Amino acid sequence: MTKVSLIANKAMTYATRRLQAGDEFLASERDATILTYAKKAKRQRVPGRVDAPPASVLARVAPSEPGTEPEADTTANEPAENEPAGQPATPASRRRRKPRV
Repeated sequence: MTKVSLIANKAMTYATRRLQAGDEFLASERDATILTYAKKAKRQRVPGRVDAPPASVLARVAPSEPGTEPEADTTANEPAENEPAGQPATPASRRRRKPRV
């Protein structure tokens, strides 16, 4: 019989113990299923092991050297050729479109 780690959702009694919301306790697999379905408790999350990415993914990602940062794109703050110099250029996604007729 395996034991499952649970967290109480509400105050309750389990195995002659008074539990408050947020208390951790161990229960059998069968009891854990019943308590989970009745929303009296939830299973405690156990972090899993994550393997290294495959070599094909590592080959696509270029390692960066410490202290080197990519240069910022300064062309976004410059006004477009057809807009006045005093007003900032609006991105194409924010420009109003002409209504369809």
